Amino acid sequence: MKKNLAVILASLLLLAGCSAKTKEEPKVETPKTENAPSAVEPEVEPEPEPEKEEEAEAEAEAEAKAEVEAEPETEPEAEEEIVAIESFEGAYAEKGYEEITSYMLAEIEGDTIHIYMYSETDESSILYWTGSFEQPEGRAEYSFDSVNNKEESDFALFASKDETKTFTIKGGDISFSGSMLGMTKTFHLVQVTP
Repeated sequence: MKKNLAVILASLLLLAGCSAKTKEEPKVETPKTENAPSAVEPEVEPEPEPEKEEEAEAEAEAEAKAEVEAEPETEPEAEEEIVAIESFEGAYAEKGYEEITSYMLAEIEGDTIHIYMYSETDESSILYWTGSFEQPEGRAEYSFDSVNNKEESDFALFASKDETKTFTIKGGDISFSGSMLGMTKTFHLVQVTP
């Protein structure tokens, strides 16, 4: 507590020293009359010596640094345990789909994935990707390259023409990067129905 008061006091002294430099008291002149005593000039505070000002500033900084060093360190948050999913079967949607009107939808059946661009506005879907899907087989985190099913994607106007697409699995999250019109985005899919 004493250190806090010392820091506050040192700061106030510094501020007072600064304000004495920047703010001058206006001189008030009173008209002189023959019988009136002469006006008393107001006292002007002497400017603080630069050495003392620097000492006070250094002392305040040292005390503030000591307070920061004395604060206890916070423990880092424990990482969330990632649980392996037995099988990715069912319908998936882009994370946050409840708040947007156009998003990615996916259907996974066995070793096949179909991803569609979906628009709630006109309730339409367009094929974006169709390819192989690697089930987890007890793994919680893994990546794999899905091979494009050219028999389906070659006839879809907006389907990706990439030979492969890398998918990353982390627990129940499926992520992949997609590019369209020169823009690339990482999509995260979450299960909506098994």
